[in-house]
Amino acid sequence: AFCHSFATVATGGFSTQTTSIAAYNSLYIEIVIIVFMFAAGVNFALHYRALTGQTKAYFQDSEFRFYAGIWIGACILLALINWLGINGISLGHALRGAFFTGTSIMTTTGFCTDDFDLWPNASRILLIMLMFVGGCAGSTGGGVKVVRIVVVFKEVLREIQRFMQPQAIVTVKMGGQPLQDDVVSHISAFFVIFV
Repeated sequence: AFCHSFATVATGGFSTQTTSIAAYNSLYIEIVIIVFMFAAGVNFALHYRALTGQTKAYFQDSEFRFYAGIWIGACILLALINWLGINGISLGHALRGAFFTGTSIMTTTGFCTDDFDLWPNASRILLIMLMFVGGCAGSTGGGVKVVRIVVVFKEVLREIQRFMQPQAIVTVKMGGQPLQDDVVSHISAFFVIFV
């Protein structure tokens, strides 16, 4: 338990068991690990703010909302793909495997309970996409980081608005603060090179 707790919060994913978390075959253990993997993928400054009494800080942060939305949407989509694409799997087992594996891959933890190589191709492609997304900035999760995806998404929306209204002055904001255009262009250039 001691080793797994540190490997979960640090999103290191190293298990003392050869078959990782699957060795325990416990829904309770998997749920606890999912909660802490998800929490480890959140910006630790938000955890600090919540611990100091600002519990609304999570939902006021656009990066957290986007992170939670991607996580929930991807895990439900994974469950549906697996439920419809794998013969003999129950919806409950599909949800259990999708939420554990989706959270583990998105936060780059690396724990596993299912052999996702046996999953349908659509599920495996979605897992690869989650791997690139990663966690929030200021978290222990790897990946590109959700904040960069949010900035690029807002930049795309800004460019569409500027195309529709060429005279409009539109700024990209994060946390209510406008971002400098050079910051936005650097992040956008990163994605062009990356993709």
